[in-house]
Amino acid sequence: WVEGDFTGPDHVNVFTGKAVDDDGTEATDTDDATVDFSDVAPSIDIEKSVSPSIAVEPGQTFTYILKITNNSLENVKITDLTDTNTLSASCLALIGTTITPGAFKTCSYTVARSVAGTYDNTAYVLVTDNDGSTAFDDDSETVKVIGARINFNQLTATNDINDPHTFTVKVEQNAGDGWVAYSNGLVHFTLVNNTSGASFVGGIDTCTTDINGECDVHINSASPGTVQVHAEITAVVLDLRINRQTNGTLGSSIDATKTYEAGKIIVEKLTTIPDPSHQQFEFDPSWGENFFLINDQSYNSGWLAPDSYSIAELSTPGWELTNTSCISSIGDIETAGNLELDSGETITCTFTNTRDTGSLTVYKVIDEDGDLTTTGDQTIGINWEFDADGAGTDTSNPSSSFTDLLGKVVFPELKTGSYNVMEYFVPGYEIVGATCGDENGSLDGYTMYSVDVNKDANTICTFYNTPNSSIHGYKWNDINQDGSRNDEPLLSDWTINLYKWTGDAFDTEPIKSMDTDDGQEHFGWYWFDHLFPGEYKVCEVQKEGWNQSAPMNEDDNCYIISLPEEFVNNRLVSENYVVGPEYNFGNYVIPATLEITKQNDSPVSGLLTGSTVLYTLRIEAPTDETEGTYLVNNVKVTDILPEGFGYVAGTWTATSSVRGDLKVLNITSQPEYNGSPAIWNLGDMVEGEVVTLTYKASINLVNEPGLYKDLAYVQGDKILSPKDTGDVLGVSYNPGYANTDKLGVNFIGTKVLVVEPIEDGGEVLGASITLPATGADTYITLGALISMILGFVLILFGKKRKIGTLFVALVISLGLFTLLKPIETYAGTQTQVSIRLEQPKTGITDREFEITYVALSIPAQPLTIQCKYSTDENTWVDFDTPKTANSDSCRVNETVITGSGTYYFKVVASTTGGGADSQVVSVDIIGDPLPVTEYSKSKGTCTYTLKFKSTTSKVQIYRSDNQKSFYADDTTLITNPPLSVTPNVLTTYTDSSITDCAKEYFYAIRSVDDYNNVSTLVTDNIVTIVRTPAPVNPTPAPVEVVQEPEGEVAGEEITPDQQEGNGEVKGEEEENIDNEKEDDEKEESNSLKSIWSNYKYFIIAALVVALGSGAYTYVRRKR
Repeated sequence: WVEGDFTGPDHVNVFTGKAVDDDGTEATDTDDATVDFSDVAPSIDIEKSVSPSIAVEPGQTFTYILKITNNSLENVKITDLTDTNTLSASCLALIGTTITPGAFKTCSYTVARSVAGTYDNTAYVLVTDNDGSTAFDDDSETVKVIGARINFNQLTATNDINDPHTFTVKVEQNAGDGWVAYSNGLVHFTLVNNTSGASFVGGIDTCTTDINGECDVHINSASPGTVQVHAEITAVVLDLRINRQTNGTLGSSIDATKTYEAGKIIVEKLTTIPDPSHQQFEFDPSWGENFFLINDQSYNSGWLAPDSYSIAELSTPGWELTNTSCISSIGDIETAGNLELDSGETITCTFTNTRDTGSLTVYKVIDEDGDLTTTGDQTIGINWEFDADGAGTDTSNPSSSFTDLLGKVVFPELKTGSYNVMEYFVPGYEIVGATCGDENGSLDGYTMYSVDVNKDANTICTFYNTPNSSIHGYKWNDINQDGSRNDEPLLSDWTINLYKWTGDAFDTEPIKSMDTDDGQEHFGWYWFDHLFPGEYKVCEVQKEGWNQSAPMNEDDNCYIISLPEEFVNNRLVSENYVVGPEYNFGNYVIPATLEITKQNDSPVSGLLTGSTVLYTLRIEAPTDETEGTYLVNNVKVTDILPEGFGYVAGTWTATSSVRGDLKVLNITSQPEYNGSPAIWNLGDMVEGEVVTLTYKASINLVNEPGLYKDLAYVQGDKILSPKDTGDVLGVSYNPGYANTDKLGVNFIGTKVLVVEPIEDGGEVLGASITLPATGADTYITLGALISMILGFVLILFGKKRKIGTLFVALVISLGLFTLLKPIETYAGTQTQVSIRLEQPKTGITDREFEITYVALSIPAQPLTIQCKYSTDENTWVDFDTPKTANSDSCRVNETVITGSGTYYFKVVASTTGGGADSQVVSVDIIGDPLPVTEYSKSKGTCTYTLKFKSTTSKVQIYRSDNQKSFYADDTTLITNPPLSVTPNVLTTYTDSSITDCAKEYFYAIRSVDDYNNVSTLVTDNIVTIVRTPAPVNPTPAPVEVVQEPEGEVAGEEITPDQQEGNGEVKGEEEENIDNEKEDDEKEESNSLKSIWSNYKYFIIAALVVALGSGAYTYVRRKR
């Protein structure tokens, strides 16, 4: 047969065979076979699997997988798919799908199980082939949910303390077949929220379950409160470990709670007086053994189960039970014989006993002279300490106490018996006697022994003492300010005061006072003897300029002393042989400081010669944080002005912020500025004081333009230094003044800019010149001159004179007169030197000029000043003669200035103690600017047009209606400030500022360079110019300037009538005749003055010699 899926009638196949032999004979045969066609049924297989197969409560989700395989020879279709569980959508979707031969289809679904048990389930599938033949298959799986649980058989229990309690737990398991006992399981217990202090009996906190799954745990507590018992087990079910606790979940119970109840009884023992004998009192409690208590002791029964109890005190000989009280914490009424103790209640019973007592009173008496037979000097003793100690085993031992304002101390409620009464030693007092009644006690030292105290009686004792105290110390100069004396000198004549405490405060007036001794034996010491006990304050009287260094405290830096202080045999022996503690005072001189600054009122733009400058010096003793007020003695300011600045007499002021007008007080006198340093005496200054000095100085007319500088410093004496020591040197400072310079640490100075008007180089008419006073002091010179002349007269009038002797004397006198002058001698100290050099005007044309300097030294010493110059600021050459004046000038001439260029100058000051160089100043030497060229003038309608060419950028134009001559000064200057032009370019200037058009006007022009040097004037050739100073006015006049590239012929003047004239350059030789005469007269007068100024001393000397000779001749003739 042929396997297939076709169904139909059988197929018959017939086969016929024919054979022919050699002779041609045929033979045939047939046979047939039938093929039956029958249908083949389909075959299907379903396989079901699950994961996991076992879960533990509370269970989980199980996942099932279905696999359907077609084992047929032809396609099959799934016509039905079912399961015990609910299929998922993916599984249901397989229904109606075709599976090819040998192929399979799968799907999955999940089922959640939470309750312990066994769960069986079966899957079923049905398929159909194309002939309508069907096949089916099924498969089953089983899952289990297992569990365990633990439960207390009793969740709450209450009982008394110390009564052990048993809790039973039961453990069960479920392997999917139902709940059964879990045996041989180990249960662990813990106590939580334990307010009772409960614990496991025997410390056993585990148990093992029996065949019924049960076991017990035992707990107990000695105090009331609650406790929760927590149980936990790990069970093994179907080889899985399951942890269960009594937390109320998964079938387990909650924790079991145990409550304990109890109360307490407390017994207290008191006596009406302190009982140092520690007498024991016996008590009989109903809840236990007898016990003993002493005074102030208590007994605690501990926790007792609620019940009825009683307590009783047994009788004690010599003591009386005077009171019994029992107090309930919950307000119940209780008695010692019937105590109803409730849960949580505390009953406190107090038993009070009393013993026989007496009292002791002690009086304190101070006997000033120590003689008990005289009572007039006796006073009560307040605040003395006494103690009464019992001499027996059953006596009182009260604390020590102090005598009151009545001089007594009472020891009440003492147990009867013998006592020792003791006085506490107070240094400086000696005990001279004590009594406690007739034949009651004996005194030994400071204690009365065996003083009897009887029942209900008061024993009185009196103690007598006499004072013996003193206070002493010394006063020293605490130079290092450390508060202790280290071989530092003592100080005499310092006042030390002693004050007594009045009870509320110390006396305002001292009870004793003493100046520290100035004798050899006790130099610097003070002492106060025969002082009563009590509170004292020892203070020193401060002196100005000093600070105290010892003692330093909150008691006004005084000593507060309670007398007496130490045992006599334990006192110190001072170097002055005074016995006792020392109360020494240390002081040091407050470090003093000075500050100085200086300023002047000159404007930054400068002043003209002849002007006046106001100088202000401010000297301050600055306040510091150091306690106390320092003092500076003999303060002096040294101040010097530059050469050519003359002090204006009577313009000075000296004002102190503390003392007022120092001029009125005759402390400060008018300073002397005469080319040497001026000394201002300010007297003594205190901390915080400010002295302001002012004065005026005039600028000499002959002073050249430049920046003139001055110099000053201040110094004073420390209060212990000799006068004029100058060991307080002022510090200079500049608070921000424009004209002030701080020079090093100690020097201060200001500067004044002196400017000049723009001049043409000719003589300035009408100026009078006053030279400053220079050279040696007139009085010194006259003194030397007179001394010389008198010596000469003595030689001249001697009896044995000779011509040779006279000649030699004359030569020596003249030499001394011309060469010698007083020389001051100074101590060899470190010297500070400061020297300042004037900054001359730069860009000058002069080859001869002077540069002033000022120089000072601290301390003041003779200085030698050398002037130096350089052309490269590296190589310096001396010039001019060495100077010795503090304020002078270096004279520069053509030996220094050999041509145009920059020259550098400085001065070097030297002295025996040091020296200093000034700052370097420089001067640019240039030539005079060239006069204007190509000058021409043309007249218009009430205007004039000037044309010219200048080599500088500025010009000045003068105008006048005077054809003959006019002054080139600020009255004729019409371009102020100078007219700005372009150098070397023809300039056209139109003058439209004419006020009278009917007049004829004439002009003069000169060039002005950047340094305000001016050229000679170029004028109309018919004009004569008289030159005077023409200062530059800051307010310019309105002008119209037109610059032209080309100019006309130099000197050509064009008028409206085409009249031409040549301009003329005017020099110094064209001076006005009247002015020349006036100048000649002034020159002659100045020459005479100069001769007198230079040779006045020689003239005086000659006159004196002549008078002396005449007198001698007259006398000789008389003889």
